[in-house]
Amino acid sequence: MIDFNEVIARRATIAALLVVAACSSSSSIVESHTYVNQPGDPIEISVEGVNVDHRAMQGSDQPFSLRVVVANNSDLDVTVTRLNVFQDSVGPLIVDPFNAGFDVTVEPAKEHGFDVKMIARPASEKSAMYSNSSLTMALRVVVTLSTGDRYMQQFDIPMSPR
Repeated sequence: MIDFNEVIARRATIAALLVVAACSSSSSIVESHTYVNQPGDPIEISVEGVNVDHRAMQGSDQPFSLRVVVANNSDLDVTVTRLNVFQDSVGPLIVDPFNAGFDVTVEPAKEHGFDVKMIARPASEKSAMYSNSSLTMALRVVVTLSTGDRYMQQFDIPMSPR
């Protein structure tokens, strides 16, 4: 017979040992932070050219694209290593998340656009019931730099009514 308390105790011990081992050998780990993107940050995130078609709410999957623009506001080069775009609210549509690695350096006072392809599909009736009635979709964009720092920004994307 399996003693579940013993199994849980063993797993907790193993987890604690892994944490201690990771901390003791972390001299090369870069400390990173996550920031909500604000004016004055080293980068500025914006979204351009997105239009989600109303047909996705009527039952058919709709591919759509958007362009995430990263502007370098600092005096140094910044290197974008990862870009994540995901839905940040429940609504009439479900959007598949986007996650990709990059190695793109953006020079000071320059910007770089990343083309993102996504798919919107209708949410279940139960999910749509709890959504707001406006035709907007909240997307969160997370940009990770080579320093390990992550910058987040939420965008309310309007959906075309017809």
